[in-house]
Amino acid sequence: MKHIKGIVVTTALASLLAGCYGQFSLTRKFYGWNGSVTKNAFANSAVMIVLAPVYSITALVDVLVFNPIEVFSGDNPLAANETGALEIDGHRYTFRSLPGEQVEVHLDGQPAIRYQRAEGGFMVHDLRGGPDRFVSDPEAHAKIVKTRSVF
Repeated sequence: MKHIKGIVVTTALASLLAGCYGQFSLTRKFYGWNGSVTKNAFANSAVMIVLAPVYSITALVDVLVFNPIEVFSGDNPLAANETGALEIDGHRYTFRSLPGEQVEVHLDGQPAIRYQRAEGGFMVHDLRGGPDRFVSDPEAHAKIVKTRSVF
């Protein structure tokens, strides 16, 4: 009887966790921090070896907490407010992820556009007062290239 209960519990857990493969945001953030502790790659590797048990803990927390939240809600609480930046033709573009599958783009420090995932594509909200528009998935690449010219 105990053997059957074990099989049932294992099957139930496996079915609950199936497809719960998320971004592993906590582990990636820790990895990013580890890679920037020093400017020396060998020193960073030494820090990683010392902190190897922490990677196991962050991965476990990701698997049991953050990845299921991401799979079932569509948002990972740790992925919000991630930022990135690039420079094109003397202009600095910064990107910040927001809850609800949104990305906000700033141009030279000023809010410019917010992209929000929608059924069949995404909405482009002009934060400078221009008209909002919907971009379908097949059109996405061409529209993004055209949107860049607005800046």
